[in-house]
Amino acid sequence: MSILSNAIKKDLILLDCDAEDSESVICQLADILHEKGYVKDTYKEGVSSREKIYPTGLLLQKYSVAIPHTDTKHVNQPAVIIARLKKPVKFQYMADPKQDVMASIVMMLAIKNPSEQVPVLSAIMDLISNEANRTRLMEAKDVDEFYHVFTDIQ
Repeated sequence: MSILSNAIKKDLILLDCDAEDSESVICQLADILHEKGYVKDTYKEGVSSREKIYPTGLLLQKYSVAIPHTDTKHVNQPAVIIARLKKPVKFQYMADPKQDVMASIVMMLAIKNPSEQVPVLSAIMDLISNEANRTRLMEAKDVDEFYHVFTDIQ
């Protein structure tokens, strides 16, 4: 099993999430993590503040992705919450914050152990850099099919 298949939980996958903008996606996902006890009440503000300084949009062909996250001090236990959006929302491009990225998938990280941040981000990058994987995520008919994209990788 990969580090991602251990981090991804089916109850933290939202298909066809409805959001007007990046802030509303961040708020929705942070609220769910907080309600389930994964994060502290400071997490949402931590992610929002960090996103303004260090944008997380990744400009990719066909389906772009955003990976918002914040400091480990806001996290109670590790989790990755994922939203496949009904319609893409604007994030700023990680490599050039002046450029917009219309993200179709948002993978928000709640990392507790700082030493796990790079391996989790690296595994996400490996998965989403493959256009076929992004297409599978976008075309998944249900949470099980979506989840299997993460468990099928080695």
